[in-house]
Formats: sequence, structure tokens, C-alpha cells
Amino acid sequence: LAQAGLMGIGFTNAPASIAPSGGAVPVLGTNPISIAAPGPDGQALVLIDQSASTIAKSEVMKHAREGKPVPLGWVLDAEGRPTTDPDLGLKGSMVPSGGYKGVGIALMVEMMAAAMTGASLGTEASPFSGPVGGPPRTGQFFIAIDPGATSGDSFAERFTTLVG
Repeated sequence: LAQAGLMGIGFTNAPASIAPSGGAVPVLGTNPISIAAPGPDGQALVLIDQSASTIAKSEVMKHAREGKPVPLGWVLDAEGRPTTDPDLGLKGSMVPSGGYKGVGIALMVEMMAAAMTGASLGTEASPFSGPVGGPPRTGQFFIAIDPGATSGDSFAERFTTLVG
């Protein structure tokens, strides 16, 4: 979308792996959100792809395969306690990025990518990895905005000033 001169915003929900702040049972996925902003050369000047969890779940899975501990603050065990054991974390919950604010981001993405599209909620989706449960049937939702229509054609100058 950025290559077409548009601001692109994307939402993708994922199988539940984040418990709400203070909780132990995952109810939301890592639910990434992305934004791409066009630059003056026709390419994306800024591209952000951010998960609602502190770290990608695949990193925890990699640590588990390698038998390595994860840093404190990445995962919680099944009782909601912080742990450095990736296997316990995979049976528990990912830590939301920014605490309750990460839970809010995950919920917004869930609303856009699942509720707005009819896709499976994170609590209904099967895991992305492995054969359990079949396809997860998670959703995606995209928004395209013409910056010229909203900025009076000052977007390129103002955005370049903002990001250099």
C-alpha cells in the first residue's frame, strides 16, 4: 500500500497465548499490528510490525528446542508467575508488551481481525504450529488511507520532518 502512496494499517489475530494482566489463562493472541507509510521515493519510509507480546512466541519455542532459558519478562507459567523456563512459558502465557496496554492492543487487533471479519477468535483458533485442530482460521483486516485526502497534500513534507 505504501508503494501506491497510501498509508497502510494491518491487523492479524492469532491463537490465544496472552493472559490479561494479572491473569493466568491466555485469552488473546500475540496479535500483530502493522503500519506502512509512503516515502517520497515511492517506497515505504516507515514500516512497523509489532506484536502485542513482549517477544514473538517463535523465540520462546526456539529457546525451548535449544534447551535455553528465556529472559525474565518474556513468559509466565500456568499459574501466572514469571519464569525463565520456556517449556513452562509455552504451557502458560506470553507477557503482554507494556502490561495492560499490550492487552489493550491485542484486544483492538482481535476486534478488527476476528470480530470484524468473522474469523476465529484467538480462544477458538487452533495453534499455528503442529497438526492439532486443523487450520486456525484467524483473520486479517487492512485499512488504506490516502494521505493527500486527509492532510491537504502536506503529508510528505510533515512526515519527512517527523522521521527525517
